[in-house]
Amino acid sequence: MNSALLDAATLQPIRIPDRAMWLQLLLFSPLLYIAWNLISLRRNIAKCRSMGVPVVWIPVDHRNFFWMLVQGYVWDFIDSYNRPWSSLPTYIRFTRPGWQFYDKGDTHVRLGPIWALVTPANTFINVSDPKAIEAMVNHRKDSVSPVEQPSKHCH
Repeated sequence: MNSALLDAATLQPIRIPDRAMWLQLLLFSPLLYIAWNLISLRRNIAKCRSMGVPVVWIPVDHRNFFWMLVQGYVWDFIDSYNRPWSSLPTYIRFTRPGWQFYDKGDTHVRLGPIWALVTPANTFINVSDPKAIEAMVNHRKDSVSPVEQPSKHCH
């Protein structure tokens, strides 16, 4: 009796992918993921630049699953060099959890009262002007699109 798997509809043997195909899949999946992140990041940067606000970009979103797994090790490695916060490149600085406490408003001093932090998945608008914040809070129901609920969009 033949032990090959048969397709139920055609009764033809099912071709099981060989090792080379699995190897290609393992190699190209991360490359496609990186390419998609780069394309998404460029698209989000272009959207922010069209608003006319200063842009700071980081290569990974803080809710990225892979980043959540490795960020502790990455930051332990970076911290082992005892470099001052201000000497780190911005694309590294803003990936740290709680970067706002380390930054202490320095970015607002450099870039102005409004600037955008852009990731492949999100754009975060940072505002330090009290009148602008008051207007946003008082007129939040007038906005065109509602604020996303993090619980609905966790990755």
